[in-house]
Amino acid sequence: MSKREASKDKPAVLIVGGGPVGLALGVDLALRGIRTVLVERRKPTIGLPKMNMVNARSMEFSRRWGIADQARAIGCPGNLPQDVLFCTSLCGYELARFNYPSYDERGELPYTPEGSRRISQMDYDPLLIEKASSLPEITLVHETDCLDFIDNGDFVTARLRDLRTGAEYAIDCEYLVGCDGAESGIRAATGIAMNGPGQLSRNVNLIFSTPDLVSQHDKGFAWANWLLGENGYWGLVVSVDGRVMWRLSIALPKDRDTIEEAEARALIDKAVGRPIEFELHAILPWVRRQLVADSYRKGRVFIAGDAAHVMSPTGGLGMNTGLGDAVDLSWKFAATIQGWGGPDLLDSYDAERRPIAAKNVAEAGDNFGKLRALPGSPAIFEDSEEGRAFRKRINDIVVTGGYEKEYEQEGTVLGYRYTDSPLVTGADDETDAIQSDGYTPSDAPGGRAPHLWVEPTVSTIDMFWSGMTLVCVGDADAPEAARIAADMSIPFQVLRLAPDKAEGLFTRAFTLVRPDGHVAWRADTGDRDWRSVFAQALGFAPVPA
Repeated sequence: MSKREASKDKPAVLIVGGGPVGLALGVDLALRGIRTVLVERRKPTIGLPKMNMVNARSMEFSRRWGIADQARAIGCPGNLPQDVLFCTSLCGYELARFNYPSYDERGELPYTPEGSRRISQMDYDPLLIEKASSLPEITLVHETDCLDFIDNGDFVTARLRDLRTGAEYAIDCEYLVGCDGAESGIRAATGIAMNGPGQLSRNVNLIFSTPDLVSQHDKGFAWANWLLGENGYWGLVVSVDGRVMWRLSIALPKDRDTIEEAEARALIDKAVGRPIEFELHAILPWVRRQLVADSYRKGRVFIAGDAAHVMSPTGGLGMNTGLGDAVDLSWKFAATIQGWGGPDLLDSYDAERRPIAAKNVAEAGDNFGKLRALPGSPAIFEDSEEGRAFRKRINDIVVTGGYEKEYEQEGTVLGYRYTDSPLVTGADDETDAIQSDGYTPSDAPGGRAPHLWVEPTVSTIDMFWSGMTLVCVGDADAPEAARIAADMSIPFQVLRLAPDKAEGLFTRAFTLVRPDGHVAWRADTGDRDWRSVFAQALGFAPVPA
């Protein structure tokens, strides 16, 4: 493809990186009618598990993308408890346990149409790839590298290389997004720096399978099994699929880049507490880091996902934070490209998403810090008074020390708010109080608009994706809002709720909700300058005539 040919039919957005964040961005853009090219160095297959949590907000996004039903079906079976266990080994002493119900027992939640799900990335990514492949607005280009790019001011030219043939070609696009991971070449090329504590630990994941691990011990099924010994916390056994595949994560020995197969096998036996039959699939070294980019944008080049923030996996916030990036950026690209977004709209991506990343990165780091702080002693293995006393001490620390917050995180997942966003009108004390110790539905500006069922299978969450939505309670009416929206070419709809349905959730007569489901503005009266309301919510300054 020559530069002239690429420019003739250039995509609006070029995404570099085909992991879950890049795929999500591409799918969400396509559903908004935006042409996208996504390039990825790897083949379109994932053979080994990475993340294993799709949280409630990401499952809501999955509803938007049409893959939620499939995601639930391929995730952890609904009849398994979601317990978290602390032990010396699976056959050793139980130290503490958080009991959580199975998905079947949990049932429908009052505040979301979709609860969190344990789903491995090796199962979730293919759903996104299949969805992306079905959308004509996306061109997926695997086994292709982005060599470099030039921001020309009004468009970006990227130079790509087909890794199978070695052929190089140029492609023009309106915007480029680096979703190319923690070692992002796109971020490096922009000169955007990362800041934070940096490396927290060097680790290795051991991926293994065995037909029925639960039958080999007396602890029952727990999806996460934290391992403690004479030196404190040393490992974690996690169920990958709720069936036969497991992951043991341990810290690497000092001055070691990896471990040998014999060591890996011995460590798996140690974690179980006795030798078992298993198949070892992989030994995967990795580095735990805590970093956030100084900026999410330079000119027409943006970054998202791990390219913008890297965090400890304790809490499962990494990929899910990246999916939030994708949805925030997607609607702003669409509004800007389609002409109903203002000149300052894309700048708000950094203002909204970077503080959320900083909070999530810190929370994940705190979760890891608590684990590292757990004490160890040889007595932990002893059937003695000293051993029983030490194990009780561990139990007390875990049960009273906030360790459950890693697993009870709906406030983090659903309660985050864009408190400093230039797009949000009417910030107040409630808006400024980002939820962290649990989740209470709220219509506060900047936050996720509440869920309620408007039809038996249709949530308010499902209604907010296509454009700006004005939620009107009872007899509230604002015909001028629709007229001004049409005049400004803004996709607009009105959602009317009966007062008894809205009570306690939508607390004002009028609530303006953005295409990402976040509240832009709310008020008790519709008698106002609607052009100014839309202008602020969509990044226009000054107010367009």
